[in-house]
Amino acid sequence: MANLTLTSASVLQSSSAITLNGIAGVALGAGQPVYRDTADLDSAGNAKWKLYDADAVTPVAILNGCQGIAANSAAAGQPCTVVLSDPAFTHGLAAVTKGDIIIASATAGALAPAADLASTMRPCVVMFAISSTQATVDIAQSLTAK
Repeated sequence: MANLTLTSASVLQSSSAITLNGIAGVALGAGQPVYRDTADLDSAGNAKWKLYDADAVTPVAILNGCQGIAANSAAAGQPCTVVLSDPAFTHGLAAVTKGDIIIASATAGALAPAADLASTMRPCVVMFAISSTQATVDIAQSLTAK
């Protein structure tokens, strides 16, 4: 299988979402999985948000793991909002049906079906589809490879 196709313009958090605001450390697209890079701080001393990669080898990405989903697109240095959990997140993903388990991909910033989990990846469930357009964001992960 392959990474799921994401339409960032279709991503929308619900009014029940739990979010954090911050600064993008790289260009982010709405709907992409992210982590806080504690080795890259903004002018206020806060960690910047970067794209998560399930087979990353950098110690900070491994230690921090996937922490949320970008709620908006932002260029590096711009403000961003990250969804930490959401019972009814409009995901913007193609070919998703109710019951699908969606994981962080081995491609930075991408999501994939659970069947794509490879031995080099740290398992990270990002969301569970509750319909073809919405999912429950509830991040659960292992910091060790499969």
